[in-house]
Amino acid sequence: MAAQHSRYGDYSTRYKFNGKEQDEATGFYYYGARYYAPSLSRWLSVDPLAEKYQGFSPYNYTLNNPVRFVDPDGRSVEYEYDVNTKTGKVTKLSNLGGEDINFYHYYGGGSEDLDGTTRILNTETNDDQQMSSSKWIRGYTHRDQNVNLNNIVSEYFSGEGPEKSLITTDQVIKDIINSPIFKSAKKVFIDTGMKEKKLVTGEGKFGGFGAMKAKANWTAQKLGKFSVSFYPVGNKVVMTVMDSKSKNSVNPFLKIEAKRRKDSEYGNIPREKGKITPEGNTYQTYIFYLPLSDFK
Repeated sequence: MAAQHSRYGDYSTRYKFNGKEQDEATGFYYYGARYYAPSLSRWLSVDPLAEKYQGFSPYNYTLNNPVRFVDPDGRSVEYEYDVNTKTGKVTKLSNLGGEDINFYHYYGGGSEDLDGTTRILNTETNDDQQMSSSKWIRGYTHRDQNVNLNNIVSEYFSGEGPEKSLITTDQVIKDIINSPIFKSAKKVFIDTGMKEKKLVTGEGKFGGFGAMKAKANWTAQKLGKFSVSFYPVGNKVVMTVMDSKSKNSVNPFLKIEAKRRKDSEYGNIPREKGKITPEGNTYQTYIFYLPLSDFK
């Protein structure tokens, strides 16, 4: 049994590396799907999902890159995780990204370079990109497939629903991809070479005055102020569309006054936790990916 030390005295625990149980007799760690030998940095049996990682030994740990990737159960490096850089603890948060794209949110104070960032991994090609901040994904409420843009707008005006939403709804994503504002951002990304991550910002037409300007472009009206980030990862491009809704995004006079005062939050209403706050600020992140070939 491994001994540990703290300011409260010595204690013993079987749970060590990545919070996994260590076998007292062998020193191996049990991950659920198989055992890991820390002295070898290898698994003791073949990966049950080895066919997904062709080109790598079925005994490798985290594609031979434990600084960058995690493997919570001995099978695959997939989905969305919190990674504590101080303790090494890995917590699965959701199935965001499915079997193609993984997201790792780093926190904990153990790494100045990684803390507060999110790594995006293409599990097919092992290419990755690093988001400079996790704040637009981590801690957001994952919405189900029934949520649409009408719901998001209605929740803003009624003050109900979460303050921060992460949305992957098929129909919503389709509407965004087919909207002029997204097509314009996509063109900027293509025109600048598509090799590096790219941030494109724009202004939708949210609110009553916006409806008159937007005409039939309902997606642009409902998104309001937005930004699109493109992250090329191998044969795919991951995109995040971030938008917010607030009092001065609805009322053009408040927006003018906010600019005059050089205070972007002038007139806005912060959401109060546990309370219904009509027209309180809301923040939405829409996340999806497309084949790189769609950008040719």
